[in-house]
Amino acid sequence: MTFDFATLAAAGGLVALVSGLLLVFAWMQFDHSHAAMRLSLSHLLGAGAIFLLAFGSHQHPMFPLLAQLLFVSAAFLALSSILSFENRDRPWALCVAGILSLGGLVLLIALGSHADLIRLLQLAIVASLFFISATVLWQGRHETLAARLPLAAVMFLHGLMTSVGLVEQLFRESLPSGVPTFSHWYGLIHIESMIYFIGTALFLVAMLKERSEARHKIASLTDPLTGLSNRRAFFYACERMLERCSRSGAPCTLLAIDLDRFKTINDTFGHGVGDSVLRVLAEVAPQQLRSFDILGRLGGEEFAVLLPRTHIREASQIANRLREAFSSAANRVDDHEVRATLSIGAAVILAGETTISEALERADAALYRAKLNGRDRVEVDPGIRRINLATGSG
Repeated sequence: MTFDFATLAAAGGLVALVSGLLLVFAWMQFDHSHAAMRLSLSHLLGAGAIFLLAFGSHQHPMFPLLAQLLFVSAAFLALSSILSFENRDRPWALCVAGILSLGGLVLLIALGSHADLIRLLQLAIVASLFFISATVLWQGRHETLAARLPLAAVMFLHGLMTSVGLVEQLFRESLPSGVPTFSHWYGLIHIESMIYFIGTALFLVAMLKERSEARHKIASLTDPLTGLSNRRAFFYACERMLERCSRSGAPCTLLAIDLDRFKTINDTFGHGVGDSVLRVLAEVAPQQLRSFDILGRLGGEEFAVLLPRTHIREASQIANRLREAFSSAANRVDDHEVRATLSIGAAVILAGETTISEALERADAALYRAKLNGRDRVEVDPGIRRINLATGSG
């Protein structure tokens, strides 16, 4: 079963048109994604170019040349879509490159250059742009998205097929008569183009969906003000860590942290300054903690830290370093002399405790004693040998 050029072109043009319209729908669904809109425009221009080649070639000699310009514009938009998705968009640089490329083609057309020369330049530009698109996708693979590599493969394949067309054009022009060429390329490129239009639309939509779901998941586990883990994420991470430490027999200590007189700070300086104080703690704490320690905001001015593989004495030293670092950083906030301080309660995770809630109750009790004893201090759960740790006043 065979198809003539017009039939293949019509099928490819319809596929490009439909995939372009589907990407318009994706653009509306995913918060007006620039990546979806630009790829949509790329596909629609590609559809226009295919229809011009299929049905306009015999109508006017300028139609095929116009199709070459549309193919180049579509390739630039495809690259722009990928750069936008990867947050590497350089619109001015891309616009300059596009204007120079299209300007060069238009100049060749205006000078009456041979159509084959224009065709060679168009194929070279388009192949390069799709290879760059595939490379950009590959470089962003640190963001684990299932559809990323298939999309990169489709982009690479389209660049490869365009390169085959470029080689075919070169062979036809430079090799002696009778030398075999890629005689089936025109049929293959239309079939491959359909794969390209369908694949890029589906895989880009899949990546947009994956990224959207990942962001929602992160948002559901992250405190929006401080960027720390929220209560749900903190408890989940701590319970997984407790399971690992329980199997190895390693000690763990929990710190319950509370800002001293936080209501007074809000009433005196305003809630904006109060929020800034919370953000100061979120910035200072990770600097005083280790990479494997787990920090979270439980709500309001309440924070907690799980210190894996840590005895009470070492945990107390860490807690005091954190307390002192915060006191220094929060002495003046937003041009206000706030003098914010922390009170901290520490509790060792006892053998047999499988949930963080049990240890948190004891750490909270130690925190309450730190408040009663003057604030700006660290107190230890009385179930463990008590250590007097703090200096500082309330």
